[in-house]
Amino acid sequence: MFKGPAGFGRFNLAVNVLTACIVLGFAIPLVFEAFTGIAILSPGSYAATFALTYCCGYTGGDLIPSAMWAQKLSDALKVKSGAARYVINAVIIGGVMGTIILFLAGFVNNFAEGGFGAVWDFFSLLWLPCVVVSIVEVLVVSGVITKMAISVSGFNPANAPAETPPEL
Repeated sequence: MFKGPAGFGRFNLAVNVLTACIVLGFAIPLVFEAFTGIAILSPGSYAATFALTYCCGYTGGDLIPSAMWAQKLSDALKVKSGAARYVINAVIIGGVMGTIILFLAGFVNNFAEGGFGAVWDFFSLLWLPCVVVSIVEVLVVSGVITKMAISVSGFNPANAPAETPPEL
């Protein structure tokens, strides 16, 4: 399941989303409380937020090629520095994943009761803090998770033959 190139990608995505959900499971309720004064963080709300954000994040991360977008942006900007490419990667992936997770979580939690207006209110209130937390999370853990994925899968993308990525 986690061997070879596909296993590398699956492990990398699963563990990155797992760490994002651990962080966002705390961040979303705490930021909501800071803005509204309504305390919603409890073991039950954390578990529900974690489960929901994992499902949203894994699905979005699998369907939306944000890592490829980051690579294409780095290439288009002719960025050669590994550190600069890493930061671009974190900003694109963290921004996209934070946005996806927050929007879908807001949709699931708010649409039935308040319609799209409630979804938009939730999303717009929490978007910036959530995206900042997501970018920091990717900056902090992505390198370690990539090394873990290489170890578990036996595949290192840096040693793979160069190929042209598909057009988006």
